[in-house]
Amino acid sequence: MGFTVSDFDDLKRLLGEHPEWCVELRHLLLSNDMEALPGLVRDLIQAQDRTEQRLAELAEAQRQSEQRLAELAAVQRRTDDRLAELAEAQRRTEERLNELAAAQRRTEQRLAELAEAQGQTEVRLARLEEAQINLTAQMCQLAARMDQLTDRVDQLAARMDQLTERMDQLTARVDQLAARMDELAEKTGRLTDKVGWMDGVLLELLYGKKVPGYFGRWLRRARAVDLDELWDALESALGHEETHDALMTDLVVRGRVAALADRPEAYLIVEVSAVIDQYDVERAVWRAELFRRAGFPAIPAVAGREATGSARLLAEARGVAMLEDGKESYWDRAMARWPVS
Repeated sequence: MGFTVSDFDDLKRLLGEHPEWCVELRHLLLSNDMEALPGLVRDLIQAQDRTEQRLAELAEAQRQSEQRLAELAAVQRRTDDRLAELAEAQRRTEERLNELAAAQRRTEQRLAELAEAQGQTEVRLARLEEAQINLTAQMCQLAARMDQLTDRVDQLAARMDQLTERMDQLTARVDQLAARMDELAEKTGRLTDKVGWMDGVLLELLYGKKVPGYFGRWLRRARAVDLDELWDALESALGHEETHDALMTDLVVRGRVAALADRPEAYLIVEVSAVIDQYDVERAVWRAELFRRAGFPAIPAVAGREATGSARLLAEARGVAMLEDGKESYWDRAMARWPVS
């Protein structure tokens, strides 16, 4: 006589009255592979935890690399391609993890379906056993793929270590290059100063040799004064230190003022510089004041190839005559500020 629906109902009633029978019935109905399924799932979860821990270590290594990249902004362009590859590899890893999570959810859903199918016929159990065998094979394949993923993560970590080492070497080379650039800048500065000094000396010689041509519009019969001739007169009025400072002027020109009818004699106290700045103007004023204290009708002047904007403003304000690449400026202000008679 076959197993009927009423017999099945009786079986359910008896199992409800005797719960302990359910355990024995489960052992009879489920195969060894089904009973081993929870252990396999736990192994899968542990493997996933190890993978997530490895990924966390990789993320920390990546953060340190990004910090190093921030310090080496000047060479960041050369490593962008490598970082893009790393980001792509990380994206693929996250996709694989998402796939793994989806597979795990499908497995859990399948297990729920298996639990609901426990009351079905032996045919259903046979089909379930076959499906479980296939699932076990898939899980074995998944475990193998997880091992491959772990190997790839290890390789990626090794590549990150190599990249960090290369970046350290590059940092050292950049530091060496910066030191050499600083040394070159210092040498260039010294050379520029030397060239500027030589240019100033040549201009002094040029203005001293062609005094009438450069200063003849201001002074008639203009001529350069030998500073030795002025020493005694200056020293008797100023003392040794200020006399020395007064005679450090670049050029003293003597002549009669062309703009005044009585042609009084005057002395131009000239500071010569390739690029006239405000300090040249201040020196001309100070040394002209020293000469005037010694009794000389002195007028401050500056001469050079070009002048800074601040030098022009200060010369106009202080009444200092300016000769800029042959162009005359502020002579009227100088005559008003430093009268001679």
